[in-house]
Amino acid sequence: MLRLPSARLSSCPKGRRRTMSRRRDSKLKSWPLAVGALVGLVLAAHGLINADRSSAAEIPANAVAMVNGRPIMRADYERALAAVMTDSRPGRARQATERRVLDRLIEEELLVQRGVELELMARDRRVRADLSAAVIDLLVARGEQQAEITDAELQTFFAANRHRFASQPLQRVEQRYVEGHGSGAGADAEQRARQVQERWAKGEPVDSLVDPPPVQLPDGWLPVAKLRDYVGARAARATLDLAIGEVSAPLPVGTGYSLLRVAERQAGQTRPFDQVRQQVRAAHRRDAGDQRLRRFLDERRAASEVAIVEALK
Repeated sequence: MLRLPSARLSSCPKGRRRTMSRRRDSKLKSWPLAVGALVGLVLAAHGLINADRSSAAEIPANAVAMVNGRPIMRADYERALAAVMTDSRPGRARQATERRVLDRLIEEELLVQRGVELELMARDRRVRADLSAAVIDLLVARGEQQAEITDAELQTFFAANRHRFASQPLQRVEQRYVEGHGSGAGADAEQRARQVQERWAKGEPVDSLVDPPPVQLPDGWLPVAKLRDYVGARAARATLDLAIGEVSAPLPVGTGYSLLRVAERQAGQTRPFDQVRQQVRAAHRRDAGDQRLRRFLDERRAASEVAIVEALK
């Protein structure tokens, strides 16, 4: 048999053969690592997919998203979407708007949750006031939804509160006015106004002490609502407490003082129920809401632990 020289068994030198052998061994050893990494990626992706599916499955039917376990209700989302959608734009434009609205609600929820973490409802006066007002509105609204007012109840309420639905009294009011002349003249103007009050109440002439009023009162019968347009709400209400012929105390008006005297008064007339049905309904709901709120606060306080310092008991 023809034997070839051993050097012909490989065309590569011995050192090169060793290098190639090491490379083949390295590649063979790296395959398990690569396969393991690929399997890990597949499992991770599968886990993410299942997590998304699990999260979606946990969203209540009446919600559109969950933020740290708190749902964003579908009704709130649809209300917010309707507020920004001026038309029913199809396609991507509408989809972008829907996503933008949802993102805004998610961010709003994140901010609210952060506010709770910071205990703003306990430390910030504005937040406390807004929260209290929201709870009051909620209590009143729920009560109105639960209780339907019958016509018989309205008529009973009207009979017990006729004075609240009478027409406003009409008055003929006379006015005298004292202007404050220049800076620092307020004290002098008030003193002159008190002199006018004293003399006018006695029937003495006061023309030399008074000035033209900013707005002249008409010489006729005026309801309080109309009188308010001329002399302001405070002065108009003050006339209701005056007897016929009585002069009011000096009332600040603009830069001076106004004095009012009721010359005549016609009492308000009670109107028939059918004419004031809506006002009666509104007043009944308002009173019922106040009673529900009072009852809630009393029950809540009785069930709560409230401690007060001795000095304020």
